[in-house]
Amino acid sequence: MIIKTCGTTTLLAALPDVLAMAHKYCGYQEPCICFYSRKAFLFPELQSEPHQSWKEETDFMDRVFGKHGQVFTVGDAGSSAWYLYVTGHCDIAKTSITSGNFCDETLEILMSDLDPGVAKGFYCDHGITGSEGGKQVSERTGIQKLYPNAKVDAFQFAPCGYSANGLLEDGYFTIHVTPEPEWSYASFETNIPASHSHGGHQTTSTASPSLIRHVIDIFQPGSFSIILLSSSGDMMNKLANGYQGYERLIHICHSFYHYNLVFEQYEKSSKQ
Repeated sequence: MIIKTCGTTTLLAALPDVLAMAHKYCGYQEPCICFYSRKAFLFPELQSEPHQSWKEETDFMDRVFGKHGQVFTVGDAGSSAWYLYVTGHCDIAKTSITSGNFCDETLEILMSDLDPGVAKGFYCDHGITGSEGGKQVSERTGIQKLYPNAKVDAFQFAPCGYSANGLLEDGYFTIHVTPEPEWSYASFETNIPASHSHGGHQTTSTASPSLIRHVIDIFQPGSFSIILLSSSGDMMNKLANGYQGYERLIHICHSFYHYNLVFEQYEKSSKQ
């Protein structure tokens, strides 16, 4: 199960009910593994319990799962930090992810300081909001070309803001955009193999340099982070050594519960 949200939604408060339903209707006693991640909040003071601090969140999850999870803080401290909480049963997780040819993999691209001209495209200037406005934005910005065969529900908010949720076979992708110049931000996440994207990349991985480049070119951020989480051990060949016009500031690798994590942080080069 994947739950993704934004704003001040109290996502973790749903955990007890989700676990209870999984037990009642599916017979699951407990999850073999659980990941919870987020970027540092822009306005932490506006969050509600249990999201008012990272410690409050991790303490809450420890109580729900009845055990201490592994906690990671990656990237620069402050607004660029990325947080990850992992808990589960190592032996069960290993059996689940190493059986057959199954590969559990998720790619995230978190982008800040969007190009002002690009950000304007996510304002409701023509009075068309909702799904119709979202469809127009998807076509105008090139987002539709990322996965042209996906079933997409896109939404244009008033006065600004955009979200898109797409399904393709067993995979998904999701995009959220906050275009205000003071805190412009866009996020992209997918578990769809890159072979389904516009370039037809021959790979089972979600990540490919050209797919990541396409996303970056759409939003033209001043800085961005790439997070690749995979049950596959072959991680280094899935990301580029760099992206033209940007300088890599951070490259970090972690391993846990038979998963591998790569975190990279980039900033627009001053040499342009």
